[in-house]
Order: sequence, then C-alpha cells, then structure tokens
Amino acid sequence: MSERHLRFEETDVILDHVRRAECVALVGVSNMGKSTLLRTLTQPHILAQHLGTEADNVALIYVDCNRMVEMSERAFYEAVLSALLDQLPLLDVPASIVQQVERAHQVVVDPPSPFHVPLRFNQALTQVVMSLSRTLVLAFDEFDEAFENLNERVFANLRALKDRDWTGIVYITATDRDLVDIRGGAEVEEFVELFAHQTFYLPPFSPEDARKYIQQLARRMGVTFDASDERFILEWAGGHPGLIEAVARVLGRVTGPQRRDEVQNFLIHRQVAAKLRLDPAVRQECERIWYDLTEEERQALFDLLGPHPTPNTDALAALQRRHVILHADDENPRLFARAFTEFVDRLRRRYAISEQGIRYDPDADTVYVDGVRIQDLSRLEHKLFLLLYGRLGRVVEKDEIIREVWGEDYIGEADDARVEKLVSRLRRRLKVRPSTPDYILTVRGRGYKMISG
Repeated sequence: MSERHLRFEETDVILDHVRRAECVALVGVSNMGKSTLLRTLTQPHILAQHLGTEADNVALIYVDCNRMVEMSERAFYEAVLSALLDQLPLLDVPASIVQQVERAHQVVVDPPSPFHVPLRFNQALTQVVMSLSRTLVLAFDEFDEAFENLNERVFANLRALKDRDWTGIVYITATDRDLVDIRGGAEVEEFVELFAHQTFYLPPFSPEDARKYIQQLARRMGVTFDASDERFILEWAGGHPGLIEAVARVLGRVTGPQRRDEVQNFLIHRQVAAKLRLDPAVRQECERIWYDLTEEERQALFDLLGPHPTPNTDALAALQRRHVILHADDENPRLFARAFTEFVDRLRRRYAISEQGIRYDPDADTVYVDGVRIQDLSRLEHKLFLLLYGRLGRVVEKDEIIREVWGEDYIGEADDARVEKLVSRLRRRLKVRPSTPDYILTVRGRGYKMISG
C-alpha cells in the first residue's frame, strides 16, 4: 500500500463527493492549504489511490482565478478554457475537440460581440463533457473575488451547465469564507444551492500531518527538529500550514543542524518564543487570518480573551466551524494557536487605548484605522483610498472616481454598480471592529466622502 500523503482524510472526503457528482465548497482561512489541496486532487496517482478503478471516470481541472486578467465574465471564461487547454492533451481527448476549444478560446479572447462569449464557452464545455465520457471537475481556486464581483449571468450559466448534464460536470470552489457570506440574494441563489450540503471546512493539519510537514521543512532548510521542537512548533502554529512554516523558519535559524539535549531545547525555545512575537512572517500569517473573519467573529475573539468573557455564541460557533477556535462547547474554548492568540490579544489591548480615526503614512505607504495597520488592499482599493483620503471631508463624485481609479477609457463604460461594489469593499476593509464607524459616507446623487473620525 502506498504511503498516506498529507491531507489524506480531507482528500478522501472531497473525492467521495466527486464520485457522486456532487459539487463541493472548500472553505478555510488564509494559508490553511486550500490551493495545495486542490492541486493534490489533480494528480493522477492521488486519484488512483482514493478512487481506485473509478479514477478513470474523473477529469479534474485546476482553475486559478488569480490568473484572470480582469474581473469580468470574459476573463473568467478565458481562464477556464486556458486551464482546459493545458490539461486536455493528457486526457486522451480527440484532436478535433482540442481544436474546438482552441477556437472557442480565441473567440472569448477577441469576441466579435459580447453575445459570442458565453455561447462559445458553453459550446466548448459541452463538447468536452460529451467527448470525455467521464465527469469533468472544475476546481476553482481563489474564488472569493470572482464570486463576489462577477455578473450573476456567469453563475446562472454554470448552474445551467450542471443541470443539463448533472453527472457530467462538477464544481469545487475554494474560498476564505462561506459562499453565502461572500454574496447573497436571489441572483446567485441557484448556484449556491449546488453546494448547500457539501461545504467542507478545511481544518488545520492533524498532528500526524503536521509532524510530517515539519520534517519536510527541516530537510528543506537543512536543520534538525526533534520531538520537543515539533511540540513547540505545534503549540505556536496549531497545525496551520502557513504558521508552521513561519515558526519553523524562526526556530531553524537558531537550532541549525545539530542535535540538542533537553536543557538546550528549553533555552532555545524560550529565546525563539520572544522572536516569534516580533517576526514579520508570523505577524503576516496572523493578519491574513484576522482579515478573513467577519466583524462579529473578531469581536467574539476580543470578548473571549477579555477580562470578562461573554462572546457571541453564534459567532463562536462560526469560528469553531472554521477551526479558528477549538472546543467551543467547553467552558473554556481556546484559539487554535498560541501565535494567533497573542496576536489577537495584542490587538484587543491596542484597541482599548487607541484613538479613533484614519491615518495614512505616505513614507511607508501604510493605512491605519484606529491604530491598526490595514494591509493587502487590492490595487483598485488602494487607488480609491488615496483619492478619498486626498479629498478628506469633501465629496468625490462618481465620474471622478471612475476616471481616477479605472482611467479615462472607462468613462461611460463603468456603471454605478461597479463603483458601489468597490466602495463597499474598501468600507468593509476599513471597519476593523464592529464599533468602528463608517469612515466613507454616501452622498446621495453625488458620490462619496471620507471623514477622519
């Protein structure tokens, strides 16, 4: 029997749904390993290990939504067709089908009219499904932004393709939050319905997988980690792959390749613990997890770590589903990792003494809200912030936002909905806690203005 790979149980769960032609929504906080898991699913020997002879009944295509050149229906279809063209030669598909997909791809890239984009995409996908004689599985990685912003026609179209051949096509989506939390409403309801009973919350590594991963990192870094080091890493990282790597690198720089006794380990771990509290990679991993949480979930963590813990039970349950806290039914639920616990507690204490308001540091190109640094604004969010902050207290009209954020070429093309969605995303990013006021105000009939506090 071949060796069990990392995420063996999780792979088994997802492929069991695929075997039954059921769509799966994979949900996990940032850097929990969703992308790695999806890529694992595409490997033929992994499919064979889990599905046996049924592996020949599945064609799994990895689609990286980060490769979309823009956030549009055309760019989404182009990304899917590009992924298909990368993999079709490996699936014994007739050359004539590959040529049809190539022609459809060319039309989608340079369409004679908008009408041709979904038409040729549908035709190409239908031909692929018919020729494969197996289930086509489209695994959409980094799907959050696409799902939040694409026109509802895309999702109606994907649902229609599924309805047309229920066992012929399956979707797997990988997102940081539940699909229903990213986007609601009747416009996407039928698409979301496909995943209603197959939402899988990706947990941290099991202890066994975490130790395997730690030893893989040790070999890659040329260092030695003993059982005591593994326990130290797991205490601080809690099985989160991104945090495991960040903590292991800090520890590896101190331990080196030599083996140590128990006393040396104690002294080294105490030294490394102090370094971890200041390490930028550890902080960045924690910040990514933090920004994946809803306002209610963040406040629940503050309440949980406060002097008189009275967290919101619904938010606590949501945090448990996402494996951010452990044992939510116990009297003393705890956060999954010491590094994240200390990060949240530092934020909680900082909020208690910080002044409200927005501040921009031009030298560091850094935004602060209520003393908290806002990181990883998208390119458009950053441009909109600078525009509004530069006109602090004054109204910026929608036409000016389009011109300054998207460019002159978009005047007359970008509609109010696009502006409203971008403003909504930035407003959400600036709301660092539930009590934070809205610093971007809507001025009806004109535009928006930013206030400092």
